[in-house]
Amino acid sequence: MSRTILSVIFVFVVFWFAGCNQNSSPSAVIGEEKYIDLMVELQLFRSYIRTVPSDSATIDSLQTEIFNKYNVTREEFRKSHQYYQQQYVQQKERIDRAIEQLRMDQVQSDSTRPWEQNANR
Repeated sequence: MSRTILSVIFVFVVFWFAGCNQNSSPSAVIGEEKYIDLMVELQLFRSYIRTVPSDSATIDSLQTEIFNKYNVTREEFRKSHQYYQQQYVQQKERIDRAIEQLRMDQVQSDSTRPWEQNANR
């Protein structure tokens, strides 16, 4: 009898740990690529509002436009961000990809200003 109980407990513990290790994503989590693109866009937006005086209504309106562009709500982004933050190693990789995308945007932006390049010669 005790052997049967131990077997049942063992099976229960194995299934319980297997369930804990599953990293299933909630249905409201936005896709990783869209999430990275949105992080980049929001960072560009944050940089913009630091340089241009704006009131809170304007900031809120512009931020809403960004979310609408990606067909994502603030709440979906918040939940997705919380979900992705739990995956430390993968989140660092996502952030690194976003930083690289920002760098590439900067290089592309710099290369489209030939007058600045000529002035530096």
